[in-house]
Amino acid sequence: MSTINELLYFGQKNLLEINLESAILEARLLLQHALQMDNTALLLNAEMQVPAPQTKNYEELIARRILREPVAKIIGKKAFWKHDFITTKNTLDPRPDTETLIESVLEQRPNRQKKINILELGVGTGCILLSLLDEYDNATGIGVDISAEALAIAQKNAENLHLNARIKFIQSNWTEKLTTENNTENNTENNTENFDIIVSNPPYIPSGDILGLATEVAEYDPLLALAGGTDGLDAYRTLIPQAVKHLKQGGLLALEIGQGQEQSVAALGGESGLDLLEQRQDLSGIIRTLTFELK
Repeated sequence: MSTINELLYFGQKNLLEINLESAILEARLLLQHALQMDNTALLLNAEMQVPAPQTKNYEELIARRILREPVAKIIGKKAFWKHDFITTKNTLDPRPDTETLIESVLEQRPNRQKKINILELGVGTGCILLSLLDEYDNATGIGVDISAEALAIAQKNAENLHLNARIKFIQSNWTEKLTTENNTENNTENNTENFDIIVSNPPYIPSGDILGLATEVAEYDPLLALAGGTDGLDAYRTLIPQAVKHLKQGGLLALEIGQGQEQSVAALGGESGLDLLEQRQDLSGIIRTLTFELK
C-alpha cells in the first residue's frame, strides 16, 4: 500500500509531466476527493497507508486529469465567491473572473438590506444569482436557462445554500416565458415583471474560435454556454433589448463579456437606452464586465 505522501508525489509527478501550472494544487484536491479528507487531514496523516481501492480511485482521477478533464468536472464542484457549487458536464464551470460581476453589482448597489428582485439570464450553476442573494438579505431572484439539466443543478445549489425559498427557476429562451409564467405584484399592465437588477454571463466566444480553446473548455464545457455566433455578440443582440423591457427605471444590467467586446456591447446597450456605469477588469486586466443603468 502507498502512503498519502507517496500518492501526492505520484499525482504531482504525473500532472507536472503534462505541464499543468497548478499540478501540485490539483493533485492535492483530487486526493482530498478520493479519500474524502480535507487538506488538514492530509497533512496530519501524511504517512497513513491508503487501502488499495482508494489508491486505484485516485490513480483513475489523475488519469482523467491527464486527459484534460477539468478538476471541477472530476470532483463535481467548484469554488466561487464564498461557496462551493455543484457543476457537471451540463453547466459552465464557475470561473474566478466572473466574480468581477458580483463585485460590480455590489459596488453599484451597496445597500444590502433593501428589498430587491434580481433576474439572471442563463443561470447555469446558479453561482452568480445565488451569490448575490447571499449578499442581499432581502432579495428574491429568478434564474432563467434554456437547459433543463442546468436548471436542475442550479436548484440543487440553491437548496445546498438554503436559498431555495427566495429563488424560482424558469426554463426559457432568455425572457420568452417571463410574461406568462411569472405573475407577481411587480408586474406591469402588460403582465411583464420588472427587476431591480439583471445579470448575465451569456455565450460570447466567436464560433470559429471554439476549437482553439483549451481542451478543458472546448471538450468539457457545454457548447450552448460558449458559442456566441460569428462575432461572439449574438446573445447580446438578443438579450439586451429583452432585458431592458424587464428592468425597472433606474435598474441595473450587469454583463460579462469577452476580450475586446466592450465597445460593441456598450454600443448595443446605448442603442437600447442604457447608460454605461462601469467597465471592470478581471484578474488578467481584461475588461470583463459592463454595468449599465436604465435611464
